[in-house]
Amino acid sequence: MKKIKLFGFWILGVIILISPALYNGYPLVYSDTGTYIESGMELYIPIDRPIFYGLFIRIFSLNISLWFVIIFQSLMLLYILKSFTHLFIPNMKKVTFLILISSLIFFSGLGWYSSQIMPDVFTPIAIMGSIILLTNKNDSKTHLLLTIVITLIALVVHFSNPLIVLGTMTFMLFIKYLFKPYFNSIHLVQFILPLSMIIGSVFIVFTVNYAVEGKFQLSKSSHVFLMGRMIDTGVLKSYLNENCKDNDYVLCPYKDSLPESSRSLMWSNNSPLQKKGWEANKEPYNEILNGIYTSPKHVGSFFINSLVNTFSQLLQNDIGSGIISDFYRSPNSPTYKRIQQYFNHEINAYRWSRQNGNLWKQSLDFTTISICYKFIYFFSFILLLVIITSKKIVRQLNDTILYLLVFAVSSIFFNALVVAFLSCVCDRFQARVSWLLPFCIALFIIMHKKLLKRFWFNSLKNRT
Repeated sequence: MKKIKLFGFWILGVIILISPALYNGYPLVYSDTGTYIESGMELYIPIDRPIFYGLFIRIFSLNISLWFVIIFQSLMLLYILKSFTHLFIPNMKKVTFLILISSLIFFSGLGWYSSQIMPDVFTPIAIMGSIILLTNKNDSKTHLLLTIVITLIALVVHFSNPLIVLGTMTFMLFIKYLFKPYFNSIHLVQFILPLSMIIGSVFIVFTVNYAVEGKFQLSKSSHVFLMGRMIDTGVLKSYLNENCKDNDYVLCPYKDSLPESSRSLMWSNNSPLQKKGWEANKEPYNEILNGIYTSPKHVGSFFINSLVNTFSQLLQNDIGSGIISDFYRSPNSPTYKRIQQYFNHEINAYRWSRQNGNLWKQSLDFTTISICYKFIYFFSFILLLVIITSKKIVRQLNDTILYLLVFAVSSIFFNALVVAFLSCVCDRFQARVSWLLPFCIALFIIMHKKLLKRFWFNSLKNRT
């Protein structure tokens, strides 16, 4: 009976996490989904992303269905969520846990990412997996191995994930030594495993790239993304205006007609990038980037702009960014083509999903859920401020709980920081992890509801 209940828990948990896809009628897709499918099925490294999520699709679709992809990634997410929760509330009832996850599905972007054929769901998995490896001292070998494998997968599927986790871990290490009396049970040696995982994930990417293409490199397109950021921040135009008279840079002929944004640089047919291609522009673009990095004025401008964009990125939390578009229903779109090519028996299900305006012209609408989520996110932030500014509350918390709050804030901040410095300000990138704050606050409330109730009662009593 116990095994049946446990099996039922995992089945129900996965169903909850993929419920947005069930509501949609098919796994959700994004404009990049087609590239991921093709790269995995054809075993090639895309110009603008790693191959690993493509391989994930190839392996876990079982060459049968994309439904298996979201089922397996949701199973990994559920395992990490359960393990993470167990760190702080070991005796939480399974029913309570499922209610908590269900609430996140209704009022955050959690389910919309776990139900999507995209690697974004692995960013919070990488972050939570690393904190599990950092703080859990009594893992069984099986649990430890599963956590390591899942976290490694999460780290390699997207270029930004190792940087976000590294920033989070580094900040938490800094906080430990800045406030030593509060974190006596967290030791330096515990950081070795998660930091080793980050280094290992980067080595894996280098090794696979070398094995497939004979080039020991992390990315084939870092110069393009960085140049895109220089366009978005206005630094590129300023630099070219000041330096083209003395240098024959490849973009000098376009200094007065540069693409208006990084997206235009990368994807517009009229972009100067398209004339020679991504790889052919590597050396010419790096020459310009090196010039910018050695110019105090321009690198300073880039840094300030990106820092401002970081705080802007923190507020970009609309649910469903990029999911609603007529683009997906077009037979000429890469996503449509790849599903038709590799999962042809599912093309009707894809065409009749709500995302593509099904047979009854029903569609997806994220207006209400985005408003609800913003309210919950704001409330969580206010409650966090109340907690950390109250000495009466902080004194009664152990260091593991304090680390939970540090983790929630730092992971969300470093996600925004990495995105702002390397990509563009976008709701999709922030909503994939920002639900971690209300999740951690909910765990805190469950753990310390009596303490909070007493605090609020005393506060009201003092006012009256």
